[in-house]
Amino acid sequence: MNDYFSWRDDWLLDIELLDRQHMAIAACLSTLANHYRIGQDSGNTAAWKQELEDLLERLRVETSRHFHDEEQLMHETQYLHLKHHRYEHVMLLAELKQLISNINTGKEELDTDELSHLKTWLIAHTIDSDRKFADYYHSTRSGRQAHTGNECLSPADAPQRL
Repeated sequence: MNDYFSWRDDWLLDIELLDRQHMAIAACLSTLANHYRIGQDSGNTAAWKQELEDLLERLRVETSRHFHDEEQLMHETQYLHLKHHRYEHVMLLAELKQLISNINTGKEELDTDELSHLKTWLIAHTIDSDRKFADYYHSTRSGRQAHTGNECLSPADAPQRL
């Protein structure tokens, strides 16, 4: 069975932790989609439904952990757009939690449209909002690494003599 979601290297941010987490979320989505297909082919048994709910919860946990870690990096680097980025995270996570609740209570069933939507928001968020942060992150890190402490100080930065 083909993977539903194949990670593309051009989505990498070159931030090891975030890239690893993005790939883990992509793997969760692929596993979820493959499990969904199995249920469609063989019938939606109670065991299949429970596994589907477990996979959705795993996706929620992975996504939540990723958002937390990403926001921590943003905070540490004083990313100017942290508040807006955090808002995106809150909205995406709320949407995922609502979907899980609706599926668990029988108000909604997972379908190909929902799977496609989950896939789309991950890709769109990664290649747009996360890419902007990654560019900022790398620019601040390269600036810090280039600073050796031996540069000439401007008069305003020079230590004051008593």
